[in-house]
Amino acid sequence: MRHSILILLIIILASCEQPNLTKITIGTNLWPGYEPLYVANEKGAFKDLNVSFIEYRSTSQVLNGIRQGTLDLAAVTLDEAVRLKSQHVDIEII
Repeated sequence: MRHSILILLIIILASCEQPNLTKITIGTNLWPGYEPLYVANEKGAFKDLNVSFIEYRSTSQVLNGIRQGTLDLAAVTLDEAVRLKSQHVDIEII
């Protein structure tokens, strides 16, 4: 009986997922419309995620970060996202 319980506990523990430790880097530029992201971050909305924000001085720096692969996500306008798609940058607009 003890061996059955021990085996069951080992199976349960082995099936538990490890926490997601992948760092998500989000790029924004200086625009008041993106401030809710920073406020939400300060209030702990992303506490269970490994998120870091990088605030660039211009949109072109954010777009370069996406092109070069140094950013995982970028806060950009729809026309900027469409421009990236037209340049064959593999992005998903959400």
